[in-house]
Amino acid sequence: LTIAIGSNEEAVRLSGIKLKYYKFMVYCIAGGLAALAGIISTSRTGVGSPIIGVGLELDVIAAVVIGGANLSGGKGSAVNTLLGVLILGMIGNIMNLQNVPAYPPQVIKELIIIFAVLLQRLQTHKQD
Repeated sequence: LTIAIGSNEEAVRLSGIKLKYYKFMVYCIAGGLAALAGIISTSRTGVGSPIIGVGLELDVIAAVVIGGANLSGGKGSAVNTLLGVLILGMIGNIMNLQNVPAYPPQVIKELIIIFAVLLQRLQTHKQD
């Protein structure tokens, strides 16, 4: 239902679904998860700062792509994204244990994204 609301809100409203209720619940869940993320971030760093997560966008994109979601739209799942986060965390942990400087892991994440996009393009062309 959330996907339907996001893709065509007017169609969902015309089909008789309580649009305001579901939108409110989605915002409540998103707000609760953001609060949980803030609590976890504060407990890890010991500082409550609004700029702690700046620069982590690439990690999020890489985790979603590793999880198999299509960047040009399409289907993805939370379970696959969680697997992508775990794989990305293992890669980062291995590099940290090997005393790799901070720059190469960012390049590797970018290469993973580029490779995944190329694979998705190749799969799209094969289906056509």
